[in-house]
Parts: sequence; structure tokens; C-alpha cells
Amino acid sequence: MKIEFKEYSVNYCDFYLSLEKSGPSPILITVAHDGLLKSSLLGLIPVRQNGHHLRDQNVWPLAKDILINSPASGLRGMMPRVLIDYNRSPEKAF
Repeated sequence: MKIEFKEYSVNYCDFYLSLEKSGPSPILITVAHDGLLKSSLLGLIPVRQNGHHLRDQNVWPLAKDILINSPASGLRGMMPRVLIDYNRSPEKAF
């Protein structure tokens, strides 16, 4: 799904939410572990057996405030960390 706004184009799927500025952006703000606690993919993808399964709560509101007031683009991980760790190599992410 892709939505166009005045300053951003937004892409969303089960994996991420992407907010891209209309013009070139020198900054990318990522919130990798803000994945929702429930996902439509729970049960389809095995739960990770290694690493932390915590969620970085309350980080997205801070990132959103920065995005509103800066030339930055944003990327928010939407899958729970129990399923994927965005900061790992593909071999260790799942």
C-alpha cells in the first residue's frame, strides 16, 4: 500500500512503515524494534530462538516529532521483535 501526502509518500506492509520526504533527505531515522505486539504473520513465521524479544516502546512518538520538524525520512519496523530482529544478518534475523 502506498499513500501520498503533501510532504511524504508512505509505504506500509507487515514488515515496515516508510515515510520518505518528497525531496532528497540527508537523514534517515529508524525505529527498528517498535513492532506491534500482534502481527498477522504470528504462527506463519517461527518465533526467534535467540536474542532479545523486547519492544522499544515510546520511541516512535519521539521519532515522529523529529520527522515533522526536520528534513528527515523515517523507517519503522512493524513486525514484533519475537519474529525478526532488523539489526541482524539474514541468517540471524529470523
